[in-house]
Amino acid sequence: MKQKALCAVQMNWSAEHYRSREAFEAKIRSLLDKCPAKSENLDILAAFPEDVGTPLVLMDSPDWVFRAGSLRSAIIRLAVCYAAQTLKYKLSYRTGLIRSLILARADTAAKAYFETFSGLAREYGIYLAAGSILLPDIISLPDKPWERGNTYQFNLPDVYNICFLFGPDGRIMGYQKKVYLVPDLEDEKGFDIVSGSLSDLKVFDSPFGKLGIAVCLDGFKEDVLQRLVELGANILIQPSANSKPWNRDEQEGWMKSVWTAVDSRGFAYAMNPMMTGCLYDLCFEGQSSILEKNYTGRKTGYSALQPVEHFVKIAEGWNSEEIITVFINDIE
Repeated sequence: MKQKALCAVQMNWSAEHYRSREAFEAKIRSLLDKCPAKSENLDILAAFPEDVGTPLVLMDSPDWVFRAGSLRSAIIRLAVCYAAQTLKYKLSYRTGLIRSLILARADTAAKAYFETFSGLAREYGIYLAAGSILLPDIISLPDKPWERGNTYQFNLPDVYNICFLFGPDGRIMGYQKKVYLVPDLEDEKGFDIVSGSLSDLKVFDSPFGKLGIAVCLDGFKEDVLQRLVELGANILIQPSANSKPWNRDEQEGWMKSVWTAVDSRGFAYAMNPMMTGCLYDLCFEGQSSILEKNYTGRKTGYSALQPVEHFVKIAEGWNSEEIITVFINDIE
């Protein structure tokens, strides 16, 4: 019987990782190299943080975009660089600047995201929950997303925060749209994206069990967790990017997500890979974790809180880059 490993990637990002497809792939590869190596007797599930693919809108832009002093300034400079395409979508669909820019860069971002994550999943022979990316619905997903030259047709103009799941053959196993958006950041006052539907939630069969994905804020919502449990999910993946300081109050709030999911919502395991570092002046903090409902080892927990049960491993830092791995048992 094969062993199984869960690998949660706490990535520390910056705009520099998105200058080119090669820079992005090099960054993602460097992180996967720190997960366990694939072998005949080991299945691996690696999970990346929320929004890992979103800054791919920056890819191949002029240097002055990367020299911007703030995210707002970078967005304005990027819109200037791609003014014709951005204006076309803005006038055609009456969308805001940021959504129009995402639409203008959707094909470029999608190609880099799919080629990188599907190619590395295939190369490393692993299951890969590729964080998330802001994209419109894709009308027809490619059968071989790792290949260069795929073309993407989008159902415009809605944009979603979507996590894609790849198998060890590199193919897309499925995807999950974020249902609950962060106020003032993702809604019409911020990135101007659209909520996914609770009725569209699904689970994915794997050697680890049935995988359920709740993108960041969704992992706090009772109706999302309940729906995933009803569908049979026993492993929860919560890709996250927390843009608030990782203080005691914030940590207490995060106990209502993956910890609650395994403590009282029926999940056997949960993974919470978190983003750290700054994208221009927008900074992220958080401690990634892997939890097990029946874990009987040493208690631990977030840095400012008392140790509790269920946490099998947790990142030591909240603004660092770390990879945490847990070997798990078969789930009945």
